[in-house]
Amino acid sequence: MDPRRVGAVFADADACVTPVLTFAEAPAHPHAVARGGFVEVDGVVHPAPAPRFSRSRVDVAASPTPAESQAHGILADWWAGPEPR
Repeated sequence: MDPRRVGAVFADADACVTPVLTFAEAPAHPHAVARGGFVEVDGVVHPAPAPRFSRSRVDVAASPTPAESQAHGILADWWAGPEPR
């Protein structure tokens, strides 16, 4: 169902109704825009860090790195015995 139609149907109702947005639609939704709900880092849109308080500033320095790129280092730090066969 079209989110605009859902909004029109429930506009005069005493109900809490929110459309389900796609990943492409969510960053442009007026509610998300007004509250800074998404940030763009390195050309990729990410959800903004939460929680956000009125006097706190949250900076996103860089995109997250893929878990695979860190796995070998993490496992090497944990491994205390001889090399596995």
